[in-house]
Amino acid sequence: MTRSQYLTELKQRLEIQLKDVSTEMLSACLNMVDYVSIAPSKKSHLTFVDLYKRVDPSTSEDIFYSAVFFLTKNNINVLTQKFEAYNFAVNRFETVADFDDVRQILDSISTGEYIHPLNGDVLTAEEFNQQVLTYFSPSQLFVSNLHAH
Repeated sequence: MTRSQYLTELKQRLEIQLKDVSTEMLSACLNMVDYVSIAPSKKSHLTFVDLYKRVDPSTSEDIFYSAVFFLTKNNINVLTQKFEAYNFAVNRFETVADFDDVRQILDSISTGEYIHPLNGDVLTAEEFNQQVLTYFSPSQLFVSNLHAH
């Protein structure tokens, strides 16, 4: 399958899955797919702000966030959600790659009991949001399908 065939098929799948949701969400998803599909290897650290610049400015925040997370679903697999946490020992943010640390971040978000994944400190919600950041990368499947011939 060529790159253009893959993108056409992906967009058709999005249209089918989102036909009863909203045209605003479909538009946001399609705009982000278009953006990420161009030089995806140079877009390994996409923040919400980076992605928001690619959608219509009138898109509501709720729709935008829903669209981003929709693109991370297994059956769509355009984006992969990742995290970085501030490492006080080296005074910078570092990618959190360890499965258990990622699970701890997700548990913190779902339970509201915020634990810093690198040092185990108990944090307030505000501290957690400042010290643990979400970003996105094009998924491996998405990138490999774009490069398949």
